[in-house]
Amino acid sequence: MHRRIYPIVGLVLPALLLLGLAVGCGETEEPTATSAPHTQKPPDPTVAPTESAEDRGQEVDDRQQSELGSAIEEHSQAIAIDPQDTEAYYHRGLAYVTTGQYDQALADFGQVLERDPANASAYYVCGQVYAELGEREEAIAYLERALDLGLNPEMKQYAEELLKELGRE
Repeated sequence: MHRRIYPIVGLVLPALLLLGLAVGCGETEEPTATSAPHTQKPPDPTVAPTESAEDRGQEVDDRQQSELGSAIEEHSQAIAIDPQDTEAYYHRGLAYVTTGQYDQALADFGQVLERDPANASAYYVCGQVYAELGEREEAIAYLERALDLGLNPEMKQYAEELLKELGRE
């Protein structure tokens, strides 16, 4: 059974933006009072496009995968320097989730919870991963623990929706 992972992207993307690893980061410049606004010319209908929307989408996916790989590598280096760096484990775990490397993600979130047993977000992500893996009881246990510890309103809503999908009694 393949479930949708609730707002993992909502967790990963802000983390990657903070790290400067998001797609296109640093490639745009902020408009100033003296600069002209950027305008996009309409495509020339006499020129055949060089790539399809699907090709462009694949390019973005490849770029995102590359950036996630870089994030994993950077967080791995941070962990090598400081094996107690809970934040590095957390963010590497998010990158692992996003790339579908669930075993590695669960290992990293295990490290987070060992160091910070009241980390509701880590329980939440573990619950999502277990749901994705079809491990219903584990998913329910982690999501309920996340709710008990207190999630922000958006994450709480998603956790409750996922618990309903899992048929929590």
